[in-house]
Amino acid sequence: NLVLALKALPVARRLPSHHGETNLSRDLARLSDHVDTSHFDLERISPLFEAVLRKETDTIIWGEVYKLVAD
Repeated sequence: NLVLALKALPVARRLPSHHGETNLSRDLARLSDHVDTSHFDLERISPLFEAVLRKETDTIIWGEVYKLVAD
C-alpha cells in the first residue's frame, strides 16, 4: 500500500499536517483508513501513483500527497 509506505517514512512525521493538527503521517493514517472502504474512488490516487512511476522529484510527489489528503 503506497499510502502506508509514505506514512512510514520519517519525513511524513516531520512535515506539517494539511489540517494543521499534528503531522502529515496522521493525515496519511486517516487516508489509509478511507482507502480501505468501498466508498473510496481509486481514481483520486492515480496522480500520486503516476508521479511515483514517472520518478518525479520529492517536491512533486509530496505535493500530490498533500493534494490527496486535502480532498
